Amino acid sequence: MLMLIITILCFGSALNFQSTENIFPVSLVNDPFYDPYVDKIVHLDRSALLAIPRMDDETFLHSLYVQSPVRTYRMIESTSNDKSDDQMIEQTQIDKQWETLVVSGPLSINYLGGLLVLSSHKDFGFARPTPEFIYQYIRYPNSFRATLTQLSGEMYDAFLTAHTSMDQIQMLTQQIPNNIRTTLKVITQASPRLIQSILPVSLTNIERIINDCVRLTNNSANRFGLVMNLLQEIIELTQNLIHGTII
Repeated sequence: MLMLIITILCFGSALNFQSTENIFPVSLVNDPFYDPYVDKIVHLDRSALLAIPRMDDETFLHSLYVQSPVRTYRMIESTSNDKSDDQMIEQTQIDKQWETLVVSGPLSINYLGGLLVLSSHKDFGFARPTPEFIYQYIRYPNSFRATLTQLSGEMYDAFLTAHTSMDQIQMLTQQIPNNIRTTLKVITQASPRLIQSILPVSLTNIERIINDCVRLTNNSANRFGLVMNLLQEIIELTQNLIHGTII
């Protein structure tokens, strides 16, 4: 329990930490990970945290469930400084890397489509490298065309799984700031009785969200792992067929 609370405090600090200050105006209304209360609490020292007054149960519950946090805007007064110039240069490099990663997906699908067109003219089967060889991922070893169709189906399933998983992870992670806010308010302002009743529920919600995100991430990784294994087997057997050598 103590380690989870420490993790929450560290995560709350990470939500409000940026390695470089954003040089553009940021609307915190559209930032699901910023909370002014969390931002204030994680920057207090130990003496200031201990000095926060405890509320009676009725007042605390009212502040917890009735009052909503006020979202504001943070803007940088000036962008004419070395820090903002460095960030603009670094941002260009970051965007370039993401551009390469994003473009790789459609290019792979385009190449696969070209192979499907070529295989439609003439089909052939794979040859076993050894008599004891067992196809682990290829379901149609007697047809290269059918194997490419299998590969395209596996790729579609992998991208669809990743797409739906990212949507679910986004919705789940948007719940974390509110749970962290509740946890911090309970720890710093609630009475011992409310801490015993509310804190376990809040911590359980955070743990559930984390576990769900891990499960969704693993599902996506496993689907792409199957695609990579199938593709590797196709490449090995194709090379063996071309060169007539044993793998």
